Amino acid sequence: MVNGKISETQFVMIITAFLQGSVLALSFNATTKHDTWLAVLAGFILFIPVTLCYASLAKRFAGLNLMQMSEAILGPYWGKGISLMYSWFFLILLALNVRDLGNFYTIQFMPETPLPFFIIVFAAVCAYAVYIGIEVLARLGVFFVAIPFIIIPFTSLLLFKDMSISAFLPIFSAPLKEFIHGTHIITAIPLGETIMMLMFIPSLNSTERITKNALLGLFFGTICLLAVSVRNTAVLGYTEYIWSSPSLQAVRLIDIGNVLTRLDVLIGIGHTFMMFFKCSLLYYCVVLSLAQLLRLKTYTPLILPIGLIAITLSMIMNASTVEREATGDAHLMQASLFSLIFPPVLLLIAKLRNLPDKRNYSEKSN
Repeated sequence: MVNGKISETQFVMIITAFLQGSVLALSFNATTKHDTWLAVLAGFILFIPVTLCYASLAKRFAGLNLMQMSEAILGPYWGKGISLMYSWFFLILLALNVRDLGNFYTIQFMPETPLPFFIIVFAAVCAYAVYIGIEVLARLGVFFVAIPFIIIPFTSLLLFKDMSISAFLPIFSAPLKEFIHGTHIITAIPLGETIMMLMFIPSLNSTERITKNALLGLFFGTICLLAVSVRNTAVLGYTEYIWSSPSLQAVRLIDIGNVLTRLDVLIGIGHTFMMFFKCSLLYYCVVLSLAQLLRLKTYTPLILPIGLIAITLSMIMNASTVEREATGDAHLMQASLFSLIFPPVLLLIAKLRNLPDKRNYSEKSN
């Protein structure tokens, strides 16, 4: 069920753009406060072995995606169970991210517009992107990656006069327990969500350099998260985490001669494009995984029903900030399970069982 082909460069861009779409998640990591940039660096270092694990699975089971790998390693019954759990995980991520973008618009730009309007319109656009296929999405990824790498340096340059090095002091002021918790959030949620890369393995032209390409995508995406974190902290200081969108608040301070103002629209545009790309990839992962579980020849019949389910979930999940904080630890544990625990366990079992079995491997990869 391969829908188009992805080049090695496009694969790097997919991972980078996916991580860029996680910038909004930085605002939820209030535990590390002005040390968030250090948590991002620590999370990146800690996640490198996990990325190597993903790449090792992709090389060992070249031609299979995450769902097919699970069945090949654990057998048809346990494998299908894990696959179903991953499908649910991707669906929850899709609903949460759609809700985040809806909240972003209703809180920051159009408070009088009903939230369901943004959720439905955004989900519909993502559904169309999934319908046209992963190959087109991969081509768009090259364009989307450039947006943050233009907006972030441009806004940082205009905000340079408002930045202060003292905003980063004292370093490591957060208690060790809170810093570890904040690093865990960065590792499991923005970075750990790149587990979705294993869904695209059958579409890759080659997996020979997948380790290098996965690490490059992780590096470029983390650079974006780090740059945003540093800019916001340097400008807003200790007030950074009283805002629902620190990036928006920081850029709103730009005022060059009373002419160059209201550049927060750039942040709105950037978030919209990057969240669209991220949600489209998650949407694709959901419909593809369910189509394989149901033994369908194509995933297109599932696009509409999954879209309706995602819209419904996004409207009822995290209806308030208090509810989001209450469910935050549960989601963190769930993300850790699927992103940090399951993949190494699958790789370990595959090595212990000396998989893949060359006798039936070619069948599973078709």
